[in-house]
Amino acid sequence: MIKNYISFINERTYYNSHGEYAPFSEIRELEVYERDNYPRETFDEWQKKYNIKDEDLCIWVTKSKKQAYTYLLPAAYYDDIINKTDKEVEQWIEREGITSELYEINDKDGFIIPESDDGDNGFLFIKR
Repeated sequence: MIKNYISFINERTYYNSHGEYAPFSEIRELEVYERDNYPRETFDEWQKKYNIKDEDLCIWVTKSKKQAYTYLLPAAYYDDIINKTDKEVEQWIEREGITSELYEINDKDGFIIPESDDGDNGFLFIKR
């Protein structure tokens, strides 16, 4: 986990598949009650530790374009994406005529919560 986080924070640009920020409170409700991905206490701990307000905007990000494409495209494409190099993924997307683009999030606009690792190198980014 530490090695992943250290290499993650050294990146200056992160990627997101939809580009829409949401209030921390909405993400908490979604992840805790709808998706059952985290216990409520985890979000409460992050909120206290990082001084996050309910209305602070946040978004899920990853440093990997390839991983971001797995979030963007239907699950049926997951293996096609993960089993290719980044260059092969870009060529495959172009060949398939997929026009959806990823959104870039710059780290100067906020910070990630390192403990929020979703298991696929996705992290919650708090906009400041």
